[in-house]
Amino acid sequence: MQRSRAAVLAAFTSAALVLLAPVAANAAAPSRTAMEPGAATNPSIIVATADAGLSADEDGKVLSSLRSGNDEAAKDLAKSLQGARPDVVVLTGIDVDSSAATVDVLREQYLEKAQDGTQPITYSFVFAPQTNSGVASGADLDEDGTVGGPGDALGHGAFEGQESMVVLSRLPIDNSAVRTFDSMLWKDLPGNHVKQAGYSSLVTSTLPLQSTSLWDVPLTVGSSTVHVLATSATPAGGSEAADEQRHEDQLSFLTRYSSGDASLKSIVDDQGRPGPLAASARTVVVGSLGADADQNDAGSSSVQSFLDAAGAGTVAPSWGSDRSRAAAPFVWSAPLRKLLDDSARSTRIGVEDSGRFDYVVPSSEMRTQRSGMAKAATDQPTGVSSRLVWVSLSR
Repeated sequence: MQRSRAAVLAAFTSAALVLLAPVAANAAAPSRTAMEPGAATNPSIIVATADAGLSADEDGKVLSSLRSGNDEAAKDLAKSLQGARPDVVVLTGIDVDSSAATVDVLREQYLEKAQDGTQPITYSFVFAPQTNSGVASGADLDEDGTVGGPGDALGHGAFEGQESMVVLSRLPIDNSAVRTFDSMLWKDLPGNHVKQAGYSSLVTSTLPLQSTSLWDVPLTVGSSTVHVLATSATPAGGSEAADEQRHEDQLSFLTRYSSGDASLKSIVDDQGRPGPLAASARTVVVGSLGADADQNDAGSSSVQSFLDAAGAGTVAPSWGSDRSRAAAPFVWSAPLRKLLDDSARSTRIGVEDSGRFDYVVPSSEMRTQRSGMAKAATDQPTGVSSRLVWVSLSR
């Protein structure tokens, strides 16, 4: 029986990581950041993202596991963050309840405790409001003949807060200037594709653009402000027929919002403030973009269009380098080299949709110093292995 591309990739992953791990370990030691002594005059910041692998099929299950103090995914994630030491990190793929207890336990019992000899790390500033994940829509969005269930939520989820996201920061968050976009309707985006999605007029009158959310979280970095645009886009190849159109429009909105596009002057955030960011704002888009630009799958072209507009072609950290493979005592065949290249650039390994889904994309006003990856976590039920992506930036 012929094996799938993802299965073959997963089979070679262990070998690839053995070869490339020394390079990745070196990459995960970024230089001085804004939170360290002597950096105040010309501060740099390390911005990171990862799929936390902390989501379960039942509400409260992740919280219970975390409270045991022995959650392996949380330990892996903590070790990764303690090694890379980002100043701000956007975690996706995490169940977040209304009180953010999951986030508190993660910080207190894992991040603030040494993992295998690493130094604890403290994130004093947290942004973890509820998102659209798992919120009932009251409509049969997945057209299975029944109203209710994960496919009928405003954002796919079996309960509110499933597969949500959180921002952890060592830098102060300007809470008075935070903007969120949970409530903005899909139909209100200029040039939207909601009609192609095939929903009724009743559904389109209530369906938001964001399946999770888009957050504009301003951080104080020295005397400047850096806007972290946290996102967890709809997977373009998801179970619902409309996922690809929704994903395309989410990335279109993100592109236009971050660039100050005048076409968004009429949009309003959850706080009642209109319009996009100023074109001159320092921004970093952080999180999951919902597809891999290089795999020619659903959503690939939308991700590539976003990256092209952001001018981010050179910011593409990987788990290794050609130099590490060239030094090997044998020659890789072209197919195996491609498999290892795919493995090195992927941020999630072990499922059919393995690939680079997680990004840190700075605006042109920010200067990229270094970037890299580190192992983040392995989701025990699914076996999906994720990687932390980090980028060191300066003003």
